[in-house]
Amino acid sequence: MKKTRFFTNVTAIAAVGVFAAMPAFAQTTEAQLQHLLRQLEAQQKTLAALSQEVARLKKAQAQEKAAKQETVAAAPEKMVKSGNEKVRLTLKGQVNRAVMVVDDGKQSEVFHVDNDFSSTRFSLLAEAKPQKDLKIGGHIEMELQSNASNKVTMAQSSTVSASLTERIVEVYFDSREFGRLTLGQGKMASDGTSQSDLSGTGVIALSKIQGLAGDIAFRQKGAAGTAGPTIDAVYSDMDGLSREDRIRYDTPQFKGFQLSSSHGDGGEVDLALRHSATVDGIQTKAAIAYANSSSVDDRKQINGSVSVLFPVGLNLTFASGTRDPDAAMAGDSDPMFWWGKLGWQARILNWGKTSFSVDYGQADDLGAEGDAFESIGAAVVQRLDDYGMEIFVSGRNYSLGQPGLDYHDIFAFVSGARVKF
Repeated sequence: MKKTRFFTNVTAIAAVGVFAAMPAFAQTTEAQLQHLLRQLEAQQKTLAALSQEVARLKKAQAQEKAAKQETVAAAPEKMVKSGNEKVRLTLKGQVNRAVMVVDDGKQSEVFHVDNDFSSTRFSLLAEAKPQKDLKIGGHIEMELQSNASNKVTMAQSSTVSASLTERIVEVYFDSREFGRLTLGQGKMASDGTSQSDLSGTGVIALSKIQGLAGDIAFRQKGAAGTAGPTIDAVYSDMDGLSREDRIRYDTPQFKGFQLSSSHGDGGEVDLALRHSATVDGIQTKAAIAYANSSSVDDRKQINGSVSVLFPVGLNLTFASGTRDPDAAMAGDSDPMFWWGKLGWQARILNWGKTSFSVDYGQADDLGAEGDAFESIGAAVVQRLDDYGMEIFVSGRNYSLGQPGLDYHDIFAFVSGARVKF
């Protein structure tokens, strides 16, 4: 009886506590509901703002797309089109003009020239791809030099009127797996093997230093000032067999190596090995060649070149060659040359890289037994990347020694620009 009364009292007390707490609980629940409603209202406002921003962005995107389509529609058709829709046609070329000042020790002249280091030219390249690993193409490249820098003389500041001259007229079959076969007028396998160059100053400073003032004659010292041999007669970079009507084959590249061989009109033959690579940021480019043109001009020769460009911009270039004439000169000496260049590249201006170089070269016994030719030069080339242009300045001194004769040095200064398109 006592226990029953005890539980009844406890239950009554608990009920009184619950009823007492109910108003406080009701107030807490109402506050939470109000808070949730405020959060929901804020989220709705945020969603509405985001929806408006998305709509604005979509409208802007649509307007931009419409403007681009209008621009494309208004753009004129390409002027260069292929006559065969299966063949891609490319037009490219360059213009390379300069002012050259030459002093031969007796007089000075100013010439307005086409830079023969890299002449003015244009080319058409037609290419089709009938299979995944086969390209068939045709290439026509024509040169248009008005007053070539290697042809002017002190007596004739202007050469004959410019005319189109063929450089390349060829067809080719190119496969990564089987190599490249080329037929027609174009580069023999050995062409360019003396001119591996990573310096950035090749537009005005290659091993073919006779490209500048090549037909200027040395003057003997003394009152008479008799004209002697020209620069071109006593120096050559022996750069292979140049361009001929030929058949040429190039192997596929293997670990940066490529072997080439060609047979030209008159029985000329040559063989060349090239290599290029980049290892740890160091770029290398090299070539070596053997050429036999005994059937044409009674000579055989070996030549080559190598160029190295380091990540800091420092670069070194070297070229050399020797000839074995079938008709030996008195003294039985074989003509030879060597040439070296030290250069540096840096991005000094926002326009593009600036390249500097100094070079020195020698040639012995080339014109006659006992000839000793030397040249030293310097060059600066500034690239203007946004305009496809290079601006260059170069100065070069030529000297010649012959047994029993004394000649004035020849100095040439040149400044100009090349534009590629």
